[in-house]
Amino acid sequence: MTNDNPIKIDQLVRSNRKTLALIVDKDAQLIVRAPIKATEKDINGFIKRKLDWIQEKQALAQEKKTKVVKKQFVTGEEFLYLGNHYPLLITENYRYSFNFNKSTFILDKKYQHHARKVFTLWYRQQAERVLPQKLFHFSGLTGIAYKNAGITGAKKRWGSCGTNGNINFSWRLIMAPQSVVDYVVIHELVHIVEPNHSVKFWRKVQSFVPNFQKEKQWLTDNGHLLDI
Repeated sequence: MTNDNPIKIDQLVRSNRKTLALIVDKDAQLIVRAPIKATEKDINGFIKRKLDWIQEKQALAQEKKTKVVKKQFVTGEEFLYLGNHYPLLITENYRYSFNFNKSTFILDKKYQHHARKVFTLWYRQQAERVLPQKLFHFSGLTGIAYKNAGITGAKKRWGSCGTNGNINFSWRLIMAPQSVVDYVVIHELVHIVEPNHSVKFWRKVQSFVPNFQKEKQWLTDNGHLLDI
């Protein structure tokens, strides 16, 4: 981009979409989605018109980042799973290295130095179990077929849908409430038949998730918490 651009673009994504769109992610990065034929002048002009909105969203994202406390993996610390907070108990001579008994996470002390890896593995395993089941369920409910389901380590995208019909989800999504998870699953399914975020796309999402704005807003407000 030229020096006329009033603000840094961290990622420019061109596609067959018809309109320009701006996204400020949880790391305060600016993502611009643009039509293939959009010129630098078009993009810079759009950014200038939306400058106040961009700066407001970036300031909010930065504020949220400062409120995220790095996990210490000590007794009493709470961890999210499907929207609920559960405490961690560090114990000694436990029969398992790590366990979740539906009310408490239990970690043997000798694995405390590797706790982040242990938690990540557990979350990923739950995501690999729960999310494909939900995708299969909602595929039958909506009548929208998909090809394969996958789990990724993505930090900025809760879900994605490829042109080949493959749908992927970040394992971090398993921390969100059930209603939010369901919304993301349906969101990606609808992308199979409606690739862009058009009015038609959102209407179809709403036909399956009438209050989708609430779930979407939850991710905007709390997505920064879905991490360890």
